Amino acid sequence: VVTALVFGVFALFFGIRFGGHPLALAGVVLLGILGFVAIGTLFSAISARTTMGETLLPILVFPLLIPLIIYGVTATSRLIQGLPVSEVDGNIRMLGAFAVVALAAGAGLFRYVVEE
Repeated sequence: VVTALVFGVFALFFGIRFGGHPLALAGVVLLGILGFVAIGTLFSAISARTTMGETLLPILVFPLLIPLIIYGVTATSRLIQGLPVSEVDGNIRMLGAFAVVALAAGAGLFRYVVEE
């Protein structure tokens, strides 16, 4: 909901028209959010158990989010420019693979992370 609001405000203030592929753009945004949330949740649980957790979290998470950010920004900018989805297909697949791996890792490791 917040993402849709931000996209709307962004388009309004900057005069951006979102190409001809709104479903592909929504898919890119959802995959990016999913990967971000999966990585952030797992590593926030890891850093919560440390004494310097608020310092450790960005150090752990940022390097893992760089590929997600690069593929997400590239796919989003190409879709906003109106390029065909076939030219963005590789970025969307990488976002999907990243989200699946992050969710699988989070689901498999979360139990061990929260154990005392």
